[in-house]
Amino acid sequence: MLSSLFGTSAPTPPATPSTANNEKVVGKPAVLVTTSSVPPTPSTTASASSSSSYYYSSSSTPTTATPTSASVSTAQGYLSVSSTSSAWTAGLPPPVKHPYKVEQALDDIPGLQYALKLFLESKMVESEEYCHKSDEKKERLYFATGFSLIQCVKGLMSYEDEDLLAALNHARHGNTIASQHRKKQALLGSIVSVIHSSSSAGWIKSMTDVERHAELVYAESLFEKALLGIVYSGDWLAFIKEALNMRTTISIYKSLLTYIDTADALHSSLGLGPIDPSIDPHFRSGVYLGNGMANIVLSLMPGKLMTVVEMFGYHGDRDMGLELLMKAGGWGDKEGREAATMLNTEGLRRPICDLCLLMFHLVISSFTFQGVDIPLASKILEYNLERYPDSVFFLFGAGRLGLIRGQPHQAITHYKKAMQVQSQYKSLHHVSWWEIAVAELALGRVGGGGVSSTKPGGQQQGEEEEVGSGVWWRKMHKEATWSRAIYGYGLGVCLYEESLELSETASSSSAPLPTQPGKSKGEEKKRKELREEAASLMKKGTGFEAEDCGEEYSAGGSPYALILARFWVSLSRIWSDIPIRLSFVAYLKLVARKARKFTSQKNHLTLGALELSYIFQAIAHAPRSVLLSKMIPQIQSTLSTLERYQGREAEYEKEVLGGQQGYYDDLCLAKFLEGVCLRYVVYPEENTIPEELSTSDETAMQEMAGKAGEAFRDVFEYGPKIELDHYIVYHAHYELGRLLACQGKVDEAKHEFELVLSGKYLEVGASGRKGKYSLENALHVRTHAANEALKAGKRL
Repeated sequence: MLSSLFGTSAPTPPATPSTANNEKVVGKPAVLVTTSSVPPTPSTTASASSSSSYYYSSSSTPTTATPTSASVSTAQGYLSVSSTSSAWTAGLPPPVKHPYKVEQALDDIPGLQYALKLFLESKMVESEEYCHKSDEKKERLYFATGFSLIQCVKGLMSYEDEDLLAALNHARHGNTIASQHRKKQALLGSIVSVIHSSSSAGWIKSMTDVERHAELVYAESLFEKALLGIVYSGDWLAFIKEALNMRTTISIYKSLLTYIDTADALHSSLGLGPIDPSIDPHFRSGVYLGNGMANIVLSLMPGKLMTVVEMFGYHGDRDMGLELLMKAGGWGDKEGREAATMLNTEGLRRPICDLCLLMFHLVISSFTFQGVDIPLASKILEYNLERYPDSVFFLFGAGRLGLIRGQPHQAITHYKKAMQVQSQYKSLHHVSWWEIAVAELALGRVGGGGVSSTKPGGQQQGEEEEVGSGVWWRKMHKEATWSRAIYGYGLGVCLYEESLELSETASSSSAPLPTQPGKSKGEEKKRKELREEAASLMKKGTGFEAEDCGEEYSAGGSPYALILARFWVSLSRIWSDIPIRLSFVAYLKLVARKARKFTSQKNHLTLGALELSYIFQAIAHAPRSVLLSKMIPQIQSTLSTLERYQGREAEYEKEVLGGQQGYYDDLCLAKFLEGVCLRYVVYPEENTIPEELSTSDETAMQEMAGKAGEAFRDVFEYGPKIELDHYIVYHAHYELGRLLACQGKVDEAKHEFELVLSGKYLEVGASGRKGKYSLENALHVRTHAANEALKAGKRL
């Protein structure tokens, strides 16, 4: 049956899309979809300023030497990469054959591998110029689309309209080039294709090697066009058009995977091995990449959007997606330390598959549990860092791994190296700044943000002075524009906390501190400057409204998942109920509310830095010693202050909060943070490498676990008296559920999770609550993931 299915004549091919004006550059494999009937407008081709004489002759025309080995072997069917790849792995660019012939399109793959190697080595400009000069006419299948991908990355990082439009034009052109290389439609094919599906293995089998690669590249460029189209347009019309193109993309990927699976099954049934060698590894890696990411992305869709997607017959299988991505690098053996797929036989897109795996395990794992495998991510990272020691992308991964393991010091080292290895894409520095700011919060170091801490222009006087989260919030607030509201709030909180630390009792208390006569005038002056700047930043943040957040995303750096973040932000403008949007818009709302609270309380905010540390999961990554020596003592000191006012709440509100109500808001926040910190001391995250306690007393550990539970229950008791920060109660139920799960009390943990997901009002008192609480949908995403993991018997 397999042989008859795979060997019969192909059905009539689908209609080939009409080609638009072929002006400008191109697209490559990568990300999503957008379509437009408007032909791309000409734009100036970007190229580096360097002479690039190291891989071109003095003539402006590229050399036309014939590659020694880049043709398809008739014996094995593999693209031979041995002799050609040995050249580019040694640092020499592969020769490019001129003039270009469609039937020789796959001869360019070694050249694109070289360009990808340059890009992963943090030589982005050199990679871009190599692609441009190798194909100045932008007519080659792989060079045109490779250059387009670079433009896509540049546009998404700068987020300027002109860069996005240029990238979109390149993607459209690349899609046109891929379409021209696809198998042509037979006469009356548009009619016959209604009856005969073009997705059968037989149809793909009937193609030449070049046509199969063109089909793959067409799907990839369509995917890329969608991402750029949604981000650039950000309206319903663009979303609908790209949703239709996405359906085409997924259908092509599924048909290509069916072809590979059918060929492998036939090969295996004949006793010749599990893999058909006639399918080259470059094609395989691309099919695995497309299908793998499609399944993972669909599996991450929020419930409401997933309902719509399933109406079109699509469902994401996360385990299958991860398995396909691992196939490209041969990562199936979890016990081995080496990848099964070696350099001389790997596919073109294998490094991208590895990057996608790292993105899932190290970044997306912050709000999901299913499929996360940190030991596997560590192996992938070790392999690629040995291969690309100066890759900014894999150094980012190393930094994330350090945070996940509870080693912020190591994370900071990797992020600083990531800044040192490249200066071509400044926006990538902003990613490092964000991560370092969070890592510094995990170390309990909030200082360094003061006006005297850095030289003008953000340049530090010395490496030792780049300590404290405030240093990095200041850098982002000055240069990066992904969200000045969040940067300004982060800096303001750090400045305020630093001003408190300058007083004798401020290291552990958030109550207002009077001027102390024994302090030097210089110290008092600095404390005043810090508070004034913090107040100024908070005042600016009070006017922020979520509906005006479009400008907040205009350009610059962002948290780690830069490209995905901006895609979801644009998507959220279209579909207002997508929970993922709250990873961005809701955080903006929250910091605006907290800034207003700071200003209304006469420039006071209780445990603001620790609250920010929880929101950005810095407490979860804090070393045990920091929790015990810094965070918990600060919380307990604040609780002591609050307890002194117990029964005199109005007095506290008058003396501390400037006459504003909020005693129980502060009490519940302190209790909540106490429970969170104690929980992480006793039960660190699964992949944390915990520091040894100074005592081995198990009784003390059990006491801390008990106190954590009591702290959360105190939040439930006082929750109805909260005036503003209602979100604390719901997060307390979530954190108590995780604590109970760690203690093996599964049924009780499920009960807490179900309360969060029930939609019931859990804290409403006399003040009442209207609408959603802060970070509601984001919490639902995390709670749903925790509930599913608990049902599957996984550790939380």
